[in-house]
Amino acid sequence: MKPDIKKQYGPWCLIAGASTGIGLSFSRQIAAKGLNLVLIALPNTGLNQLAESLKSEFKIDIIAVELDLSHPDFLSTLSLITSDVEIGLVVYVACYSVIGKFLDLSEEDKLKIIDVNIKAPTQLLSHYLPSMESQQRGGVIIMSSTSGWQGTSMVSTYAATKAFNTVLAEGLWAELKPKGIDVLAMVAGATHTPTFDSLTPSEKQASVFPMNADDVAKEALRNLGKKPTHIAGLINKTVGFFTNRLLSRKAAIRFISSNTERVYLD
Repeated sequence: MKPDIKKQYGPWCLIAGASTGIGLSFSRQIAAKGLNLVLIALPNTGLNQLAESLKSEFKIDIIAVELDLSHPDFLSTLSLITSDVEIGLVVYVACYSVIGKFLDLSEEDKLKIIDVNIKAPTQLLSHYLPSMESQQRGGVIIMSSTSGWQGTSMVSTYAATKAFNTVLAEGLWAELKPKGIDVLAMVAGATHTPTFDSLTPSEKQASVFPMNADDVAKEALRNLGKKPTHIAGLINKTVGFFTNRLLSRKAAIRFISSNTERVYLD
């Protein structure tokens, strides 16, 4: 991040999906840099305990909000809670994913993937970006995924939402960079998180070379303000070069889909 992070991105940072996985790593690393935090997570995910721990360790102010981002009225609740704080950095990590063939998933699950991964970040940014624009400073990190590079079997809807996340962040980078607002699409591959570890058979996890969540968050913070898109880790960069530059679109879809099925199909 830029040296004077409080001046560029302070005084408050909002983190959606803050209590587990990559979101937890962002919470700790940004707290250590001295920004006050608005932490959003689902109920019963340890959010309040995390807030108390960070507040005690780093002597910052924290607002902990237990909230379901798929709920149609979430922004009304959140905007009231944050009406008196100046949000200078939004980090959107929250996501919803269900692994399975498209026709095997319920319509409810598919719509929830869209609500959490597309609708919610669009609403959040529409609400908080105007104040950043008026201040001529601020930042946004949107977590995306290598699955968004091409259509992928077993995660078709999720992958489509991650393509949206990347393209949204890149478009905002072009629009907002001249106004002093840094935007980064942070593209992660497999990462050790509670969701990944619970959904991926333990004997197959090593085959997809998962990264550590702390390393992903650290790379994101280091690259915010430097570029519109950053791919986490050397392995993901190598896979991206192979699938996006060397293979045809059809071959890339088949290659990634067969590997995904190998991991998640019995």
